Amino acid sequence: MSIEKVAVKCYSSHNQSSVTALIPVFHRWIQEDVVGGIPLDVADYRHVPNGPGVLLIGHDADWGVDEHEGPHGLIYNHKRNLQGETDADRIAFCVQQLLHAVKVLHSEDSLDIRFSSERLRLVFNDRLQQPNDDSTFEALRPAIETALSQVFGEQVEAMIERDTTDPRWRLTVHVALSPAPSFA
Repeated sequence: MSIEKVAVKCYSSHNQSSVTALIPVFHRWIQEDVVGGIPLDVADYRHVPNGPGVLLIGHDADWGVDEHEGPHGLIYNHKRNLQGETDADRIAFCVQQLLHAVKVLHSEDSLDIRFSSERLRLVFNDRLQQPNDDSTFEALRPAIETALSQVFGEQVEAMIERDTTDPRWRLTVHVALSPAPSFA
């Protein structure tokens, strides 16, 4: 099973800033090559209820702060050309990209936004390769566990659970981390 399309989201623990404040920040990220890859443009979807919010659109991946599919949070969505020798390496890469963006956002003086490291959500965006069923989840579980161990170390325990709310959704995995790791 080769993972190509995966999104990782962490949730906001403290959100005083309007997502509007992210628009110039994301534009600066493009100009200063803050997140790597090939960032292309900033899209404003704040007018869509429970929508994707504000997105930094990239060639291979997107970053955004949204309330789509769950609580307010930061999402990293890898769309193509995901590198890594194993599925665990590819998942770890996506988690690391999300954590890098969180660190950068936490350092932004113009924003009053904080994210929690207690919970993550992984969404596998290829229904053909990763159908939303128990067998696919069980096949991916070792790669997810290995990836989280690579990123956070053995001292952080990861509780992994498949979202079974609606079988028509993409394969979604909720992760609870204990103790909550530091973003530093």
